[in-house]
Amino acid sequence: MLFGPATKPTETELRELWQIIQYNGGKYRFHKLINYMQERLEYRQRWLDALNQYPGPLQLINGSYDPVSGAHMVARFRELIERPAGIVELAKVGHYPQWEAPDLLASTYLGFIENRSKKVAPISL
Repeated sequence: MLFGPATKPTETELRELWQIIQYNGGKYRFHKLINYMQERLEYRQRWLDALNQYPGPLQLINGSYDPVSGAHMVARFRELIERPAGIVELAKVGHYPQWEAPDLLASTYLGFIENRSKKVAPISL
C-alpha cells in the first residue's frame, strides 16, 4: 500500500481519484509516466552532481511509510549527498504526503523556505 497506516484515503477519495485518472483516457497513458525508472539510471550521476554541487540549502521531505521511496530512500540520500541537508521524515506517512498530511507538509516546507530566505543575501537590481 502506498499510504501510511493512519492516512489511507476514504472510499470516496479513492473513487474520485480513479475518476481523475480515467479522465480523457488517462488510464491508457500511465505507462508513459513511468519513464523515471529509466531516467534514474540514465541521469543518476548528473542528478547526484547537481545535488552535491548546488551551493544553496537542501531539504528532503519524505514519507517514511512509502514503499517506493520511503525510509530506505532517506538512508540512501544520507549516503550519497556529501554535504549537510535537512531531512524531514514524516512518520506514518506514505507516498503522497501532499494528500496524507497536507498541513504538516506545508508547514515543514514553508519553514524551510522562511529559514532559507533569512540566509540568502538580497539581490539589488
